[in-house]
Amino acid sequence: KPFTFAFRGMHFGRYGRNANNLYPIYLGNPTLVRGFHKMDQATLHRVLGSKVAVFNAEVRLPFSGPKRLALIPSKYFLTDLNLFFDSGLAFNDTNQFKAEFKDTNIEPLTLMSVGASLRINLFGAIIIEPYYAIPIGEDVRQVNTGFGINFSPGW
Repeated sequence: KPFTFAFRGMHFGRYGRNANNLYPIYLGNPTLVRGFHKMDQATLHRVLGSKVAVFNAEVRLPFSGPKRLALIPSKYFLTDLNLFFDSGLAFNDTNQFKAEFKDTNIEPLTLMSVGASLRINLFGAIIIEPYYAIPIGEDVRQVNTGFGINFSPGW
């Protein structure tokens, strides 16, 4: 009280003989790992794959909402302030992780970011989440730190 801790671990993958024939999954999608709006061409192929693993953690503070829970009482405007950590990895094949196949051209790149967001619940139907994210790591220096926005049914 009054903070909430939220965690998400997720794996999404295409398996089978034709798994890599479909359009690849982009790990920098803001619903997976926030803060990676732009990637340079040299890095982009390292964050695309037929499989992704993602971990997200948040500390949430009810900002406006029910009087007994939130800082600002409101019956209709439900929001919460969040501090987040996102991390993820995209790959095509588990062979990419074996020592004999280590090559910076095909080695998957772990994306990580930290930041803050304001989650706004619109009529219980959609979540609008403006956020400010700071990418972590040496390999992502070209990525612009900054603002973004998510629209989703929310997690």
